[in-house]
Amino acid sequence: MRYQLLGPVRVRAADGYRTISGARQRRILAALLVDANRVVSVDRLVDVVWGEQPPATSVQQVQNCVSSLRRMLVDVGHEPSINRMPTGYSLSVRDDAVDTRIFTDLVVLAERSAAKGETDDACTTLRRALGLWHGRAMEDVSSDALTPAAVQLDEARVRTMERLVAIEMTRGRADAVLGDLSAWAREQPYHEGLHGQLALAYHTVGRTGDALTLIDGVRRRLRTDLGIDLGAELSRVEAQLRAPRPDAVEPERVAGSSLEMLHAALVRLTAAVNLLTRAIEGGRLGQGASPSSL
Repeated sequence: MRYQLLGPVRVRAADGYRTISGARQRRILAALLVDANRVVSVDRLVDVVWGEQPPATSVQQVQNCVSSLRRMLVDVGHEPSINRMPTGYSLSVRDDAVDTRIFTDLVVLAERSAAKGETDDACTTLRRALGLWHGRAMEDVSSDALTPAAVQLDEARVRTMERLVAIEMTRGRADAVLGDLSAWAREQPYHEGLHGQLALAYHTVGRTGDALTLIDGVRRRLRTDLGIDLGAELSRVEAQLRAPRPDAVEPERVAGSSLEMLHAALVRLTAAVNLLTRAIEGGRLGQGASPSSL
């Protein structure tokens, strides 16, 4: 792997990965990597670097930035890979050279394993995919033009987290994901799906109180920070956790049914005593009767 977008934008060198020092060069490299092996127009690069108000010399400055970026890549041991095209530039890379492509391939591989019932392999592969991340996608790149691509990558990461948790939960391994899930939920304070899974994991290991406290915290954050209430998904989880267990009986019903049973037992006991008393009295009368009365 030579390039990283899943976190800060970095390039591999002989001594490890290096960040790109220039903000403009970072934006251009990120744009070329997002569309690797495809032509990225100069107009697109101008938009990536400056947005809606580019300077009059923007085209020339893009050319200068690309030349500077090309030299930097060669200096850290990369062969010249940024190609000038009639309408723009193209960065030639192998599929295994960019972490975003490796991530996507691993997720696909994990789903194939899961479809075959190989859940151990699926979970291992999903963890490898998530291990490629070092923060938010392109987190040191500030460019409105690249925001949709970064958001799409971040959403793919969250879906992968949720998928891993779902598989582990079906295997009865809620305890195995509690640590990671807690960390992921902290990274995504408003993501109800992750918090719902964390609440269910707490409940599964016998920590229902912690699960309900977690949901209350999400509710407060949503109301205070975003002015919205708990969504339908997390509300369903909360209702599920607060609902009485099917085998649970309310204390009042327990008390009432116990009294009814005691009353019925006393009635049966009284009837038995009466029968016994009559039988004894009948025996005594029989012993005391004269032969003429027989």
